Amino acid sequence: MLLAAGLLAAIPFARAAKQGSPGTSSTGTATITVTIPPQYQISGMQDLPLGTYGGTGGLSGNTDICVFSNGDGGYQVRIYDDSTMSPSGFSVQNPQATASIPYEVKWNDRTGTSGNSPVSYNAAASQTGANTQSTDCSLGGKSANLEVQFASSDLRAAPTGYYDATLTVVIQP
Repeated sequence: MLLAAGLLAAIPFARAAKQGSPGTSSTGTATITVTIPPQYQISGMQDLPLGTYGGTGGLSGNTDICVFSNGDGGYQVRIYDDSTMSPSGFSVQNPQATASIPYEVKWNDRTGTSGNSPVSYNAAASQTGANTQSTDCSLGGKSANLEVQFASSDLRAAPTGYYDATLTVVIQP
């Protein structure tokens, strides 16, 4: 019993309401508690239409986006796509799912491509630099960059046709 009383006393928010006493005035108190869990939001995502391949060089596209955290700005990013032909690697595929083209994904925990780092498929990577001022980055500005790159050798080897994939970016603690 003494151990249980000691443990309850150690809990910082274990306060109880106090009732007033009879008299010409009476005062009671109530403790109010609120817990704010970690919150994350990604916004400002843009499609990356790379157009028709001209036959030389590689192709790349990137977009600055907003990553918000109500904490210290740290987060994990995990990225994957919906290609059924390469379930453990990034690729676009044709509608018939008979041909695919691999690509590389890079992430930057600030805007712009300078300093972008390759990410592994569906693997969490620790980042810093999330906007901590506003969920839509209207204060403090956008805070990350997503880039995709196609090698010229992979593009030249691909059969004629239209290719696409949906890239999913997950921001988490």
